[in-house]
Amino acid sequence: HVGKNVSDADLARHARFLSGMGVNMVRVGGASPGLMPQAEGAKLTDTNESFLQDVWRTVAAMKREGIYTRVSPFWDHGSVKHIDPDWGIEGYASGDTLNALLFFEPTLQNAYKMWMKRLLTEPNPHTGIALKDDPALAIVQIVSEDSLFFWWLDRVKGGPRRLLEQRFAEFVAT
Repeated sequence: HVGKNVSDADLARHARFLSGMGVNMVRVGGASPGLMPQAEGAKLTDTNESFLQDVWRTVAAMKREGIYTRVSPFWDHGSVKHIDPDWGIEGYASGDTLNALLFFEPTLQNAYKMWMKRLLTEPNPHTGIALKDDPALAIVQIVSEDSLFFWWLDRVKGGPRRLLEQRFAEFVAT
């Protein structure tokens, strides 16, 4: 999160320092909340504007110094401040973690696709080109440090838990 809460000049200075030290790739993200919406009353398909701008700004600053960027847009360790019942994730409320759900829960998967579409296809205001077309974007880590086999499985509840159990039962029956 080097691009967060620093001036453009400080970010550029940091990029020059890293380049001078021989760094050729940095990671943006990998910590909460990533692209997930944070504002109370936000729709699940809304994008966390602050993170989006930080990514675009950091990619541009690093690119100017010849440094590639790896973006980690989703890492949920209890980072959702507000979960609206209208989101349609039954059994989840503000303060809950959505860990593991990205692997199988269609509502969250659809929202993730919307977030990623914005991140990758809208022109970066600092470079004028979309990240999908920018060779400075080296890697997109789809999800960071999450798995159905991590300790999150016991925390899956409500509608997502029933869906997961149903899918597992169908798998075992085949």
